[in-house]
Amino acid sequence: MLKRDWTVIDKRASQAKDEHAASYEKLIKFLEEPVKHNIDKDIYMTRGLLYWLKCNAQQKKDFGKDSPLTLAANMFTGKQAYADAYANLCKKAGIECETVSGIAKTGDYNPGDLEIDREKMKAYWNKVKLLGKWWPIHPRYVLRAVKGTAQASGYTKIDSDLKDDNGSQSAGPQQTEITFNDFWFLADPEIFINKCYPDDPEDQMLPAAKRIKKPRNFMKLPYLTPVFHEYRLKLTSEETCIIDSIEGLAKISFKASRTVAKDMACDYTLSIENRDGTEKTKFDFETSRLVFSSRKKNQFIFEVRCPVEANYQLVITGGKMENENKKVLIKCKIVCREKMPVARTLPIDAGQTGWGFGPVAAKVGLSKPKIKEPKVFIKPKSSSSGGKTTMKMRFTVDKDMIKTKEYTAELNVAGKPADNFKGFVKTNLNKESKELQIECSVPEDGEYALVIKAKDRAEHVFKPVCYYLLTTLEDEEKMSDDYYDSSDGTSDIDEEIDQLESTLKAMTAERDRLKQHVSRQ
Repeated sequence: MLKRDWTVIDKRASQAKDEHAASYEKLIKFLEEPVKHNIDKDIYMTRGLLYWLKCNAQQKKDFGKDSPLTLAANMFTGKQAYADAYANLCKKAGIECETVSGIAKTGDYNPGDLEIDREKMKAYWNKVKLLGKWWPIHPRYVLRAVKGTAQASGYTKIDSDLKDDNGSQSAGPQQTEITFNDFWFLADPEIFINKCYPDDPEDQMLPAAKRIKKPRNFMKLPYLTPVFHEYRLKLTSEETCIIDSIEGLAKISFKASRTVAKDMACDYTLSIENRDGTEKTKFDFETSRLVFSSRKKNQFIFEVRCPVEANYQLVITGGKMENENKKVLIKCKIVCREKMPVARTLPIDAGQTGWGFGPVAAKVGLSKPKIKEPKVFIKPKSSSSGGKTTMKMRFTVDKDMIKTKEYTAELNVAGKPADNFKGFVKTNLNKESKELQIECSVPEDGEYALVIKAKDRAEHVFKPVCYYLLTTLEDEEKMSDDYYDSSDGTSDIDEEIDQLESTLKAMTAERDRLKQHVSRQ
């Protein structure tokens, strides 16, 4: 990619006064001063010109037809298209730049829409030739941002793991503001094509084998936001924004790097398409707890339960665990033509912690879970057919936190703990082996949530830190599919790396302690 350190050229563009932009020649001479001897001068100037436009977003005066200030005013007041204005600036600077026409997924677009309204979707952007290759730049996307999200048109929210969600149908009015979004500046053509489809196939700027052949194929591409790519996430489920459910179940999954996954938490919102008319099955199902939001190491899996035949929309948001406002990562449409044979909700809402071992559990000193799958098959105690009726879990406990933390576990069903299940869960904190040991069984067929909790010794209330779904209702072989087995890319080497990093951290801390000790002598 052509990414550089833009600090110097951005600062230069922000320092330009009106007198520096009295003519195109004066503006270009001023902007290129700090990079005029740089071999990548043209690359820096594509940035400098665009950043200068951002700094002149409030320009309203007319300085004459040959002034770049007039060009900026015309662009931001809608008298000239962003792409045409930017192309004009680049050409004045001797940079090869052309305007590209096509369609873009903007405005009223919802993932899964296949109808192409060329009038509403018509869009223009640029391509610049740098280092012998064409690169896309979308000036309008770079310089304008829409803040706030609205409920998808034609959909009603039915499930969300956001604790402060009040069930409203809209997140408030959307507002446009001037910004500078680096993502759309010299973007990767393979990512850019997910959002913008040019009329000329050559303008995809991709090798012929990777080009999207038809507009309809473009509409089916996954809806992955800039934030998804900024985190360098990888979609591991179907490469499409339209997911067909199988027997009322749909799965969407993605993978993060080990470093990102350690600190990432995800939320979701599930909506159902409005279903007017008496011929439609009434949706009167308990609408919470329909999404099994789980993780296995660096793999994030969302299994959606569809209790009625309908179209659904799933929006997945994510970000650092401590950030309350997560950003949208993925949107997809789920098409359910065959509902679940036996519709049921999950036994509890796992919230933003999600199902499976994750950073919340690690934060309270737990690591190296013996059972890595978020969903575990188990035979009920009442079973007479044999098989595993007791699940044994083990976690390593941090040597320092084992002195200050207390742990417990319980079975939950129907959204709350059941007092009569207390005898089915046993916990033991083995301080000698530094292990939290849990033995669990279930009384009869069904789905249960094993909730592991922790607290400081000075506190009175245990808080959930990890959830596992225990089920007797699924086929054990079916649960060993590519969403949960070892082929999901979550290698055990990650644990060895974690252990080495922890050892290195401890050794570094000891070295620093010894240095301080020596310096005091």
